[in-house]
Amino acid sequence: MPAPGSKLRLPALIALTTGPALVVGVGLWVLTELVPECRPDVRENLTSPDGAVTLVVFGLDCGATIGSNTQAAVHMSDELFSQETAQVFFAADGAHDLAPRWTAAGEIEITEPAGATVHRRLETIDEIPVTYR
Repeated sequence: MPAPGSKLRLPALIALTTGPALVVGVGLWVLTELVPECRPDVRENLTSPDGAVTLVVFGLDCGATIGSNTQAAVHMSDELFSQETAQVFFAADGAHDLAPRWTAAGEIEITEPAGATVHRRLETIDEIPVTYR
C-alpha cells in the first residue's frame, strides 16, 4: 500500500480496478448460465370481432427442471405481443389445447383442461367476459 499522499502508478491502478471487475463479470456470466431462461411459445392468436383486442394462447418453456405451462392473455391488436405486458387471465401447469374462440358478442370462450393445476382463472379481463367450458 502506498504511503498517504503518494499517487498510485497507472499499472497498479489498472490492476486494482480490472481484477475485481473481471471477477464480478465472470460471476454474473456463470449465474446467468445456471438460471433457466423461460421462452414464450405462442400457440394461437385470435383477433376480437371488433379488431381491437387479440387473444393469445402461449406457453412458457423453462426447461426440464421447471417444466412448461399454458397461459391465455389479451393485448391491444395494434401492439406486438409481449409476455410482460399482455394481460393474463388464465394459467395452468403443463401444455394444453384451450380451444379458444371469440363469440359474436365479443366474449372469450376457452376450454379449461380437466385435472390441470390452475394458477389463474379470471371471469373477466379488461371488461371482457370469459367463459370456461
